[in-house]
Amino acid sequence: MSKRSLFTPLRLVKYLASGLALLCIGVLLALLVYNFAIFQPHRHVISELLAKATAEERALPPAMRHLLKTSLCGKESTYTARLIWRSCNPDCAPAGSVIEPWLWEKLVQLHLSEDEQYGLIASSSYMGNGRYGFSNEAMARFQRPLASLSETEMATLVALVRAPSAYSSSAERLSKARDTLLKASKEQP
Repeated sequence: MSKRSLFTPLRLVKYLASGLALLCIGVLLALLVYNFAIFQPHRHVISELLAKATAEERALPPAMRHLLKTSLCGKESTYTARLIWRSCNPDCAPAGSVIEPWLWEKLVQLHLSEDEQYGLIASSSYMGNGRYGFSNEAMARFQRPLASLSETEMATLVALVRAPSAYSSSAERLSKARDTLLKASKEQP
């Protein structure tokens, strides 16, 4: 048999298909192992975080959900995974690899509904000045409950999520971030 016959197009396609199948199986196995070894043992932490959410935070108004989706660029599950990770491991940052955050994100998408993800974001996000959660910040900043806020006030809270320390110390920077968010949210469907 000549060397040329080893690399026929049909054989090359078969090798590529086999390699791709092995890669997919490897990813699924990693996800499965990570789910049972790391994610599931932390379900109680996730349940505790969800229990801390106020009724308003568990049922965010559609306008606030749209603002969050715009602010987080549609990556709510990535942000939720980060919040859960920090709650489970308060003394260490996620590992430097891209695999672990990706696995957490995929497991969040698999195990938590969109409502639960928004509830976790609304109740567990650091808002600056030692405060966590949209409800706490709404009362401290506007002296009103979350459900009674205007769209501009909601955008202020959502903007804080991106850089709470920077925006809490500068009203001008927070106003610019809020206005940019409002403009971007109106441009998105």
